[in-house]
Amino acid sequence: MSPAKKTHTWILAAFLLALPCLSGQQQEAAGKYPPSQSLSLTSSASAIRIDGRLDEETWKLAGKLDVAYEWTPGENVAPPAKTECFVTYDHSRLYVAFRCYDPKPDEIRAHLMDRDSIDTFIQDDHVTFMVDTFNDERRAFQFRINPLGVQADAAFSELDGFEDFSWDAIWESAAEITAIGYTVEVAIPFNQLRFAKGGMEQTWGFAAERSYPRSVRHRMSTHVRDRNRNCLLCQINKITGFQGISPGNNMQFTPTFTVNRTDERADFPA
Repeated sequence: MSPAKKTHTWILAAFLLALPCLSGQQQEAAGKYPPSQSLSLTSSASAIRIDGRLDEETWKLAGKLDVAYEWTPGENVAPPAKTECFVTYDHSRLYVAFRCYDPKPDEIRAHLMDRDSIDTFIQDDHVTFMVDTFNDERRAFQFRINPLGVQADAAFSELDGFEDFSWDAIWESAAEITAIGYTVEVAIPFNQLRFAKGGMEQTWGFAAERSYPRSVRHRMSTHVRDRNRNCLLCQINKITGFQGISPGNNMQFTPTFTVNRTDERADFPA
């Protein structure tokens, strides 16, 4: 065998010997973090008024997820502030609520601003949640709310890694700053979303996050962010339930009323 062929043979052998080692490293990375949480939902037991106060009895029975991981600047470490996320639904709306504790509530950052003013919005305290309604880990609807109830919403594409804030839904939100932090209530009409028809039980991808800007911007979530996995929606929580719901029709009528007035003032006397 020629020297060149011997060299190629040894390189191939070394590569094949290294494969089990690489596979073991990948398995170790995959098992580094706990799996995302799953949540089984039941329909809301009573009506919910969207006022930001979380005082309805139904919130005590709602599904609950803890925002338990800071993924930046820390890497899936314990967060600097406690946050609870609650989820429930009725025949026409998805309800999501947050209770955001803060050791120094007077440092909460919150401003009134235009909807979807995302460059300003991200400088405030706020919460975010996303729903992957087809559970295909390709696309999700995103909703953000600050402590004054200001809204931002977007469509997130896993393929593009892009949040499209030109997408808008019609939904309700309210928030209230309290002595221990702030609370948020949200209602999303199902006719603002797209999901499988049929009324059967469904499983959706779901992620809830909190942005906590202080000396640095802490970002926390209900699931770990494994930087070795090049996907986001493949790592988020799963929520199951939603029996008997419908996405409604694609046609919507929004009545508007516009008035125009023109006044003319007589000239001053000569």
